[in-house]
This record gives sequence, structure tokens and C-alpha cells, in this order.
Amino acid sequence: MASAYQAKNAWFLDYFSREVAPTVSHLYAFDQFKMKGPGTTIPREKNTMSNDDTDRINGFRREDLNLLKRGLQSHPDNTEFKLRAKNRWIDGAQSLSLVSSFHGMGREFTARSTPFIQTTDTPPVLLGKDGGPSPMEELLVALASSVTTALAYRAAFAGVRILEIECEVEGDFDVQTVMATSAATEPGFRQIRVTVHVKSDASKQQLAELCAASPVLETLVRPVSVSISIEKT
Repeated sequence: MASAYQAKNAWFLDYFSREVAPTVSHLYAFDQFKMKGPGTTIPREKNTMSNDDTDRINGFRREDLNLLKRGLQSHPDNTEFKLRAKNRWIDGAQSLSLVSSFHGMGREFTARSTPFIQTTDTPPVLLGKDGGPSPMEELLVALASSVTTALAYRAAFAGVRILEIECEVEGDFDVQTVMATSAATEPGFRQIRVTVHVKSDASKQQLAELCAASPVLETLVRPVSVSISIEKT
């Protein structure tokens, strides 16, 4: 007999088994995104699941979009997510971050099929080993990918076909705010500029409206309560 969760989210379980499980190895194949040399652009090859046809728009199956929309509307508690990340210092400026478990769609997901492990570091000019992006660069990555993802979702729900999206983000940051316990300027980015290149038949105004907000963008532009607690080990 199906559990209450299975009955309420049958559409999601069907989607996962049909669309995600067979392509996990492809979705996590990050080697294709490694780039060499300055000014190299991100490869434009699409995921094979993104090829648009009569049943799909922007890589999503239209039926799945409708099921997702109805599932969230009929069960508002499914919209509440708790996202988590862990970070452990390695040495110097280098640390490792882990993203695995989260709560959403009315249940706890204790582990991803493949946990995401990310190295964070700084460039040698700041005494780092260049083992990964700096935390501030990670913030720009989060903003860029959030704008891209939100546009893909919103456009699909609105019936707007998107062929390409490339998001460029640049921020101004005073690094001395990290090095000193007190600094002349406030820590963090002073200004962030986002440029979104979109290939679509939609008008520029329509695309601007679809890009007007994303979760990370909204988190940056409005005050968010953040608490820090110290536990000695």
C-alpha cells in the first residue's frame, strides 16, 4: 500500500525515475565544463534532455511542468525547502564544502545520489593555492546560475521558448575587509553587475520581466537574518 507521501507526490516519483535516474551519470559529468586559457567561454553543448520538441519546452516536459504546478498549488507545504551546506577548513585559504541532504516536497532527502563536493580557495596573489573559486566568486556563481535557472523555469511556465542563456556577473570587492578584524570599508561587494545574454523569440521587455527576480538575487537585495554560533570542539 502506497504511503501518504507516495500518494501525494506520485508525479514527482514518476518524474525522478523517468527523467533523472537514467541520466545521473551525465548530469554529474563536470569534466565537460573544464576550460583552458583566459577568456574561454562556457561550452554551448546542451544536455541531451534539453532538446525541445512538441512535448518539451526549455528542456522540461510540459506535462511535468503542469504536474509540478498543480502539486505545489494543491499542497502548499511542499513549497517549503530547507537547504544545507557543510564546510571544513583544509589549510591556509583552502576549504571543502559538501552539499547533500535537504528538506523539500514534504519530506527529508538524506543524501543525493552523488554528493556535491566543492573546493574553495584564493589565487596565489592572496597566498592561496588556486585550488578553486574564492567564496566571493562562489557568490557570483550562485547569483549567475540562479538568474539562469529562474529564467528557464519562468519562461517555460509562461510558454516562452529559450534557445540559449549565458549570464555574466562582475562584482567590486575590497579584499582588506577579509584580512583585518576592522577595516575602513564595509566587507562584501560594493556593487554587482549582471548581464544576461538570451537567444529567444520573446521581446526584450518580456525577457527582462522574466529575469526581474531570482532566489539568490532577492536574498542579496533584501535584509536576511543570519545567525552565527560558535561551538568549541
